Amino acid sequence: MRSRPESTEALFWLGRSAGRAGNAEKFAEYLTLVADAKPRTRRSEEALYLLAQDAADNAEIARSRAYLARLLRDYPKGVWTDVALWLQGWLAYKKKEYPAAVASWGRLVADEPGSRWRVPALYWRGRALEATRQLSEAAKAYRTLLDTSPNQYYYRLRATERLALLTKKAVPNPPSPVAHPLQAGGANGIHARKARALRSLGLTDDAAEEWSEHVRSRPDERAGLAEACGAFLDLGRYDKAMWVGSRILRPLFVQEGGQAPIPGFWQCTYPLGHIDSVRRHAGERSIDPHLVLALIREESAFAPQAFSRAGARGLMQLMPHTADLTSREHRLPPVPPSSLETPEVNIRIGVHHLADLLRDFGENLSLTLASYNAGRQPVQRWLQRYGFADEVEFVEDIPYTETRNYVKRVLGSYERYSSLYGKPAAAGGQPAGGGRMQAEKKRSGE
Repeated sequence: MRSRPESTEALFWLGRSAGRAGNAEKFAEYLTLVADAKPRTRRSEEALYLLAQDAADNAEIARSRAYLARLLRDYPKGVWTDVALWLQGWLAYKKKEYPAAVASWGRLVADEPGSRWRVPALYWRGRALEATRQLSEAAKAYRTLLDTSPNQYYYRLRATERLALLTKKAVPNPPSPVAHPLQAGGANGIHARKARALRSLGLTDDAAEEWSEHVRSRPDERAGLAEACGAFLDLGRYDKAMWVGSRILRPLFVQEGGQAPIPGFWQCTYPLGHIDSVRRHAGERSIDPHLVLALIREESAFAPQAFSRAGARGLMQLMPHTADLTSREHRLPPVPPSSLETPEVNIRIGVHHLADLLRDFGENLSLTLASYNAGRQPVQRWLQRYGFADEVEFVEDIPYTETRNYVKRVLGSYERYSSLYGKPAAAGGQPAGGGRMQAEKKRSGE
């Protein structure tokens, strides 16, 4: 079929719209026309990948693999080549075709060094090599991941676990990040001077705004960034501190090979926001406070007035209906939706909700976090479909992209908080989640 580029674009979006509306027949019809279009357009390759992913989601593995093979043949250096190689490897791994998985992921690692799929490919290539008893090569894959991916905390955690099992000894952790004191006086410029003056007058909101303007106007002044981070933490504006850490400092951290770009980088990027409330309520339910902090960090970036499109509110992004049910179950005072923007209220209800999910899912963090994000019923469906013989494999199988990435982000942040600030013991015994790794090893017989 020969078609004009604009008609191919229209067909592509008709197909995407049909898919979102649940019309699988029209989705496949329109995207097949796009994939077959002559001449090819930038949407042809994407259509092939979407058809492959849809087939995989519907357990039509042979059809998915056919689409992927065609994509990789016709677009060997395309925009979607890396994710196609990832999915090709994953489908082979799930079929226990480990040499094929090793080959797909090996090509991805070699040919796509800048791809975001490189790190998961390194980890799962190691797992596939283990399955074929190529243990030294598997260990090499895990070490490559640890040596080259300082910012990928979830996969670093998983690779460290596998290396420890392979070598029968604990893998030395890199030195824990040092919590340097944040020094005042490093910033220059009118906004910094105004911010200090406003802070001395007790005008904290105005001071925070001036520090924000300083960061925007002088993003390359590292001493100023350090002082701004310290000021935001002192003002209780943990969301602003994270904004500096994540948007400005983290790219420098990656660029400089995992070296902290300013003395207070870690406190700024992983703040102990609302720590008194977190410790008190986490202690009441025997939950590790660092787990709560990690969840808050990924849910709202410590913004008390965060409001999602779905209606979730506050630090722990609680839906008003969930907050109401939780407060009733635990005989807490009624919770008007607007009160969820109050940190103390949100943390109290959110910790109870998190603890209830931990109880319902046997203290397993991956299942608990997936349920926190997607709800109990979807997680129960996934357990029935995929089983739970391997926790890490289950996480990769989560069909909701948002939930899959959410679980990884929270677990990665949890590892960072524990590494940075130590592993506290909550009141009432071992914090929930503290035995996750041991329980996982026991289940798998390792």
